[in-house]
Amino acid sequence: MIASFKKSISSLASYKKYWGNDPFATSWNDVLSGIATGKIAMTINGSWTIAGILSINPNTNLRTFAYPVSDNTKETQMRIEPGNNFCVYNTKDTKILSVAKDFFKYLCSVESGEFYAKASNGLTGCTVHVDTIAPLNDITAYTGDAVYNMIAISEFNSEYLTSFNDITAKYLMMDKFDVEAYAKALDVSFRAIAK
Repeated sequence: MIASFKKSISSLASYKKYWGNDPFATSWNDVLSGIATGKIAMTINGSWTIAGILSINPNTNLRTFAYPVSDNTKETQMRIEPGNNFCVYNTKDTKILSVAKDFFKYLCSVESGEFYAKASNGLTGCTVHVDTIAPLNDITAYTGDAVYNMIAISEFNSEYLTSFNDITAKYLMMDKFDVEAYAKALDVSFRAIAK
């Protein structure tokens, strides 16, 4: 696992030549505006990006595509990450349980899913096949081919995440990325937090 992490972060560092002189100068709003106005060609992010871009320029010629994972286009997969999910709890109160079940059925109904997809330009949490806008249709086209790749996400608490982000940015911005020194700095910082 440690070797895989080092390989992954080293791969990220290898793209530094494409980051520009000041990679932290561009905000997320700059990215959305840049794509909406045609000054930026693309970004890697989630489906929520579509609504953000279209809110700036509804006439943006926008499309989406899956990450290429190799030179073989047949291996391309649409990556999905866990998002906001339903919360289920146990209760002996039959009235509350009945209302919760009815609400759940409504949220997962075809009508609700279609309305959400069209009104919000977003993906639904339930399985509906609805023709919306081109970039969302690009994403949902993958469902029939079962080429989704679920990403398991483990997040740090805020103190570890701040440390991870600070150390990662510091080492990635050095003239030469030293993966061993980077990993050691993370170890030292995480041990200090754990005490």
